Amino acid sequence: MRQRASFIVFLLFSAVALTSLIADIKVTAATIKQLFLSSRQTKEYGLREDGIVFPGGMIEGFLIIDYDVEYSIVNKKSLSMDLYFPSVQDSNMPAVIYVHGGAWASGNKESGPGLLVIARLVDAGFVVAAVDYRLAPRYVFPAQIIDIKTAIRFLRKNSAVFGIDPLRIGAFGTSAGGHLVSLAGLTPGNPEFSGKDYIEESDSLAAVADLFGPADLDKLFVGIERTLAKSIFGDGEDALKIGSPVEYVSENAPPFLIVQGDRDLVVPLYQSELFYQTLLQRGNYAELLIVENAGHGFIPSGGRITPSLVEIADRVTDFFKTYLKSN
Repeated sequence: MRQRASFIVFLLFSAVALTSLIADIKVTAATIKQLFLSSRQTKEYGLREDGIVFPGGMIEGFLIIDYDVEYSIVNKKSLSMDLYFPSVQDSNMPAVIYVHGGAWASGNKESGPGLLVIARLVDAGFVVAAVDYRLAPRYVFPAQIIDIKTAIRFLRKNSAVFGIDPLRIGAFGTSAGGHLVSLAGLTPGNPEFSGKDYIEESDSLAAVADLFGPADLDKLFVGIERTLAKSIFGDGEDALKIGSPVEYVSENAPPFLIVQGDRDLVVPLYQSELFYQTLLQRGNYAELLIVENAGHGFIPSGGRITPSLVEIADRVTDFFKTYLKSN
């Protein structure tokens, strides 16, 4: 009788364990699906292959785009940006840097849903610089943030050449790019992230829009993900904390707009909520826009996303109009 009871208990525990395993597998599969769909979405927005229709009837070929402007050379590797100029220009325009996503290991300056935001920004009179940066695992963090900060200083160094107001430079990014622009905005002058180029220039940002970027890497990466994260952020004891934007929030942060999908399995909603609350607690200005039915990369999950991609692009543009348009 006792053996039979033990066997029943064993079966119950096995059933619970199996149920938990199946649930974990389903969550993992859903996460992988979002990553796959968002990576396909990135390819679908490729500019040179497909063209991007800009508001006001401007399309590639009629818009001034300066491709592959070299902003740095690191160990013989050339790093470049694409510069988008509005149709009506002057000598003192606000500028916004775009940083693409791709898990810090893929993507490029011509990809991602951020190109839709570029379209709106250019039409609103902004110069936009879409930036390439060194990718993991070949280049381990902080290589990525060093490159972004170098790009900021390059724009300031050449502000007169490009017609940019050096005091009105902001940045936005998606996913890993959102993480990088957030980190850049919160760490002006940080010597660990600075690099060696144009060090006489400031790497500060006047406004930052973070689209579904991770904020607390130490909380985000758990289990096997923590092991995989070492290929990006290194294996130092505090590597994930050192790379986390939330660790650098002070009372002097620039204005932030955070845009996050409510069904994002790759970068969960709590990451943006935590970041938003931390910014507010330190006395900073921050907005949090939660996109309903949106997975990672604003991939629809369970229904039509609200607000739409175009409305999100308009919201980001309005944010930069507020904080960069006035002198």
